[in-house]
Amino acid sequence: MEIKEQVIQVKDYLTKSNLPASDYVINPYIGCPHACKYCYACFMKRFTGHKEKWGTFVDIKECDKPISLKRLQNKSVFLSSVTDCYNPFEEKYKVTRKVLKQLVDIECSIGISTKSKLILRDLDLLKKCKDLKVSISINTLDEDLNLRGEYKSKILDYIKWNYPNLYNEYEKIYLKGEKKYWIDLSVEIENYCNENGIKYINYFYHKELVKDKLKQIK
Repeated sequence: MEIKEQVIQVKDYLTKSNLPASDYVINPYIGCPHACKYCYACFMKRFTGHKEKWGTFVDIKECDKPISLKRLQNKSVFLSSVTDCYNPFEEKYKVTRKVLKQLVDIECSIGISTKSKLILRDLDLLKKCKDLKVSISINTLDEDLNLRGEYKSKILDYIKWNYPNLYNEYEKIYLKGEKKYWIDLSVEIENYCNENGIKYINYFYHKELVKDKLKQIK
């Protein structure tokens, strides 16, 4: 698949975040050539003027302004919320590596989410980070196995015909929006963590967490 690429100039890499677990986000790219069918970030098209299909374009951000380390002091920053900062074009442009070089010596919490082994290229920098969390997404081989967008009905039909004993529960959760399953599971997780002295954060109610953070900002 041919990917349309272009280099764009931006004023700042750093963006204030509404995510519950980070104060700032850095998205070195617009678009993502991974083109995962379940990706929520495709909504970014309407903010960037792209008419192309999600996954067929990537804008490479260039910024002459250094990242404000003062703003990040004792804060948290996440790479990245609407792209994979280690998508295949990072091997060529090294924007993420450029960003990391500026972050390694600062007292801040750095979070990175990727599905690419390219992150191993930057082990020399990652080892220098004082507070670092890396999350790796693992997919099934069948990209249709998700419950977002047009694929929701397909996977629910699959469950209905192959696991009829489970269908009613899936219907309650994904069609009717009932929260009992998540509430019961939250209690189970909380009890387990408390009994074993494990620190944890529950992101089951992501929308509510975002709303709470927005209230705090206001």
